[in-house]
Amino acid sequence: MEGRETLVRAFGVREIMAGIMSLSVEKNAGLWARVGGDGLDAAALLSGLTSDNPKKGNIALALLMVGGIAMLDYRAAQDTKPRRPPRDARRKLYPSRSGFPKGIESVRTAARQIAAHAGHNEVKQGDERRVP
Repeated sequence: MEGRETLVRAFGVREIMAGIMSLSVEKNAGLWARVGGDGLDAAALLSGLTSDNPKKGNIALALLMVGGIAMLDYRAAQDTKPRRPPRDARRKLYPSRSGFPKGIESVRTAARQIAAHAGHNEVKQGDERRVP
């Protein structure tokens, strides 16, 4: 693609960014970006597939390769899509749970004991600060 070096560089940057996204926590977005990029690659190659282009055989081969890669990227994106529970599944709600096995009052009592013990130790050490 002589004379289109900037376009080729932009495609390279796009591919690197899609690769980084594919390696991140949200890999599905990166894989779909690759599928979209494969479409852009195919469109750019199709623009060079003219009757007066002496390298149209090379372009046809490149289109076949991009098509194969696009199928692999599509399959990978499909396989990594987030799994969702069925629509009819009931959501479990726990409004009566505090998250503390012995209840919130036992946690408050333990916190008061720790604060009292810490306050007692500070006075013993001669420190003027007190914990309320």
